[in-house]
Amino acid sequence: MKRFPGIELVKWLGLAAMVYDHVDAYSTVTLPLASHVGAVAFPFFVYAMFAALADAPAGKVRDVVRRMFAWAVVAQIAVLFVRDGFPLNVLFTLAAALAVSGVYRLDRVNATHVFLALPFVLIALLAEFSLAGLLFALVVAGEIQRGWSRWWTVAAALPLFAFNELSFAACAAAIAASIISKQGPSIGRIPRIFYPLYVVQWPLLRLL
Repeated sequence: MKRFPGIELVKWLGLAAMVYDHVDAYSTVTLPLASHVGAVAFPFFVYAMFAALADAPAGKVRDVVRRMFAWAVVAQIAVLFVRDGFPLNVLFTLAAALAVSGVYRLDRVNATHVFLALPFVLIALLAEFSLAGLLFALVVAGEIQRGWSRWWTVAAALPLFAFNELSFAACAAAIAASIISKQGPSIGRIPRIFYPLYVVQWPLLRLL
């Protein structure tokens, strides 16, 4: 039995929540509770990413980091259709967090490992959710990889939205993502679709 049968559902729910929020934020269409729905997206993406790679070998993790950074660059070009270039899009945050977690997963971390992680920390600083997003992602990694308490993750979600009502939505999302990823229904994986859908939303939003 899979450790995380619901990770695909978590990923697609995160994408749906993000698009819902972006339609409200970057088009002329107004949707109810868009910001609160959007607050679900990042915690769901983080859980989906780390749960999917929980038992992956280091080589596969490096491949995913490279692929995610490549799509982040493509998405950043598309982002310019609807908003300024900064902060960098959330794929940069996710890729940087996954890269840093590669150091974090080591039993012994020396100065060289920390030095290698610094460029990715700087990328996260320039991207959506900034260092708060990086911290949250690393705590989620701790929950998934090392069995940390879920409540550490919930606490780490509070700074994502500056301790306002959206922070509470993100906390609820962290709990939901943890439960769904471990106990939710398994749905089929659709390969090579997620990243293109993420990218194409930006020019489509320009048309709305």
